[in-house]
Amino acid sequence: MPTELGHPYPPDFAGYPTHMSTSDFHIWVAYQPTIPKTALALYFDVRLGEGRPAGPETPDYLRRMWRLNTQKRADVVIEFPDRWHLIELRNNAQLNAIGRLLGYQQLWKLDPPDPRRLTIELVTDNTDADTAQLAQTQGFTYTVLPVGIHV
Repeated sequence: MPTELGHPYPPDFAGYPTHMSTSDFHIWVAYQPTIPKTALALYFDVRLGEGRPAGPETPDYLRRMWRLNTQKRADVVIEFPDRWHLIELRNNAQLNAIGRLLGYQQLWKLDPPDPRRLTIELVTDNTDADTAQLAQTQGFTYTVLPVGIHV
């Protein structure tokens, strides 16, 4: 199943992204000003993978909805001229955030939107040394931003 980027937004998009939690939004607001000027577009709630298969009794008219509701979803993907940058926003990120990113990375590689390389970043509001070390080991960027609000 192809990666579904969805609607592109300008890098300075000031609205509330679709399906973004309140805690992720506070982190996003702190992160967005750090986006390099070379960014072309933002994508939110990016669908990855096939999701869980619908049961054989599922009517045809519900199969697409089932897939959309069960696919994995990356918080943010930023398009650059030379790469894609996938971001997980996570309040008080722990080791499980790295597992999620590894899953996203694998699903992206199975069906990327184009041949540009993928970079990955975990953005959080509190430092966890073990998570930072594992992110570095996997080649992921680990960013901690104070947001002032913890949900």
